[in-house]
Amino acid sequence: MVKPSAAKRSRARKLVCIVGSDDFHQSMIGRVPEAKNWRLEQVLHRSDVQPPRGTFDFDALYAKARSIIDGFDRPPDAITGHLDFPVTALVSLLCRHYGLTAASPEAVARCEHKFWMRELQRKVQPERTPKLSAPSTPLRRMRSARRPCRFPSG
Repeated sequence: MVKPSAAKRSRARKLVCIVGSDDFHQSMIGRVPEAKNWRLEQVLHRSDVQPPRGTFDFDALYAKARSIIDGFDRPPDAITGHLDFPVTALVSLLCRHYGLTAASPEAVARCEHKFWMRELQRKVQPERTPKLSAPSTPLRRMRSARRPCRFPSG
């Protein structure tokens, strides 16, 4: 039996792009039994999406991720993320761009935005949804109409 060349094996494996991972977590993902059939590629490092200064340029991150993915020898079979915002939004937009199945950017935004999520929850279970008001300025935190939950002590 003739073994396929490394190039053919590489193409046969699914190209899975992981946004926002680091070397430690990338290696953990590689130990998933199914990963033997995947070609894992890191797209944006954790430090790119969670910079120490706490700010980032979303459009620049999106452009950088697309540039990295476009640099591969073929389109991705899957794009997933390791962290929450901004990774979830990036993954959603990247999947849309590359024609992959994923939550829409609108759905991701609704789920990540507390006020919008509560509005959706209120439509399904109004009696179980805490009241919440939108902030008057973007910097002011949203406040629940109920008192904050206290953590159990000792």
